[in-house]
Amino acid sequence: MRSRLIALLVIVSLIISVGAFFSSQWVFKRGFTSYASESRRDQVHDWAVLLELLYADHGDSWGFLHSATRPSAGNPVLPTDGLLYTSIRFIVRVNGRVIYAHGPSAALHGPWETAPIVVRGRQVGELQVQRFTPIRLQTLQNRIESSSMGLLLLILFVVVLSATAIGVILLRRFLEPLAQLSRAVRDIRNREYEVTWPTVVDREVREVAIAIESVRAELVKARAAREKLLADLHHELRTPMTIIATRLEAVQCGLYPFDEHSVTILYEEIMRMGNLLADLRQLNDAQAGELRLNPENVEVRPWMEGIVERFRVELDAKRIDVEMTVSPEALQVHMDVQRMTQVLLNLLSNALRFIPSDSRMTLSAQLLEASAEVVFTVCDEGPGIAAEHLPHVLERFYRADASRQRDTGGTGLGLAIVAEIAHAHGGRVDVESQPGHGACVRITLPHRA
Repeated sequence: MRSRLIALLVIVSLIISVGAFFSSQWVFKRGFTSYASESRRDQVHDWAVLLELLYADHGDSWGFLHSATRPSAGNPVLPTDGLLYTSIRFIVRVNGRVIYAHGPSAALHGPWETAPIVVRGRQVGELQVQRFTPIRLQTLQNRIESSSMGLLLLILFVVVLSATAIGVILLRRFLEPLAQLSRAVRDIRNREYEVTWPTVVDREVREVAIAIESVRAELVKARAAREKLLADLHHELRTPMTIIATRLEAVQCGLYPFDEHSVTILYEEIMRMGNLLADLRQLNDAQAGELRLNPENVEVRPWMEGIVERFRVELDAKRIDVEMTVSPEALQVHMDVQRMTQVLLNLLSNALRFIPSDSRMTLSAQLLEASAEVVFTVCDEGPGIAAEHLPHVLERFYRADASRQRDTGGTGLGLAIVAEIAHAHGGRVDVESQPGHGACVRITLPHRA
C-alpha cells in the first residue's frame, strides 16, 4: 500500500509539473508572439520612414529604387538594416501598382505587414513586408525554449525526488498508526488481547482505534464472562454431582440402605441441577434477545395480591407482615404478566429466604407521571447487602455469601434473570441496601397502559 501511494504521489506531482510547464510555455509563447508582432510593426514603420526620407531626398521620385538593387552595385541607397541584407521579402506599391519587389520569388500574396509612406502629409506609396520574426527575437526565443526544456527536466527530477522523499516521510507518519492498528487487530484475531495502541492524532484513525478498542474490550469481557460461566457451572454442578455419586457409592457398598430417604436426597439434587440448567437457558435466551414477550394490560393491585397469596404459608410461618401500596389505586400496566410474575416471585422468594421472623416486608407499585414510568419496589428488613457486593448482585452466579445461598436452594441466577426481563420490557433494575437495615429492589418499567 505504501509503495502504491508513493507512486501515486509521484505521478500526480509529475502531471502537475508537466501541466504547469506547458501552461507556462503557452503563456510565454502567446506573450512572445504578441511582443514580436509589436516589434515587427515598429520595424516596418521605421523602414517606411527611411523610404520617406529617401523619396524626398531624390526629388520626390522613386527612381532610386531601380538603381539600388544590391549593395554590391556600389550605390547602397536603400536602408541596409534588414531590408536588403536578409532574405526578407518586401514590395513597394504606388497607387496599388508594384513598382519594386525584393527577395527571391517575392510573392504578391501572403501575410504582410503594411505601412504607408507619407511625405509632407501626402501618401506617396505603401511598404509591404512579409511577416517575419526579428533575428534577435528569434535567437532569444530559441534560447528561452532551449533553457526552458532543460529547466523542465531539472524540475521533473527535483519533483520526483522531493515527492518521493516527502511521500516516504508523510506516509510513514500517516500509515504507521494504521500499521500498528493492523498488528493490534491481528493480535486480537489470535486471541492476544493485551495489545499496544498507537498514539493517534488524526481524527479518522482515532475513531477507528476507538472502535477497535471497544471491540477488544467487549471480547475481553466476553472471554472473562465465558471463563467465569464455565467456572461457575463447574462449581455449581460439582456439589450435587458429588452428593449423588457419594450417596450411590455408599448405597452400592452397603453403607446406606436404598430407602425413601436416599431416593429423596438424590431427587432433590437432580432437581437442583435441572433448575440450574433451566434458569441458565432462560438467562441466555434473554441476553441473546430471544426472550419473547406477550404484553397485555394488567390491573396491578389484584395481580400483586395474587402473588403475595402464593407465599401465605411461608409468611404466616415466619409471622411476616406484608405492607402493599398501589398508587394510583386503579393502576394498570402494559406488560408480560407471566414474566413479571416470575420477577416478583423471585424477589419475594429471596426476601423470605433471609428476612428474620416477626419482621415486615413492603411491596409497592407507583406511577411516575413526570417520566411516564411505573416503579415496582420490594423491600425487606433482612441483613442487607454489603456495599462492595451491590455492583455485582445482578451478575449471574454472583453470591455475597455463596454457602448460605446454596444451602437455601438458590442458583445465583435469579436477580440476573430479573434484570434481563426488566430490560426486555425496556426498563431497569436498581438495588439499594445498608447492612443490617434490609434491602430494596426497584423495577422501573415504561408506562404504556
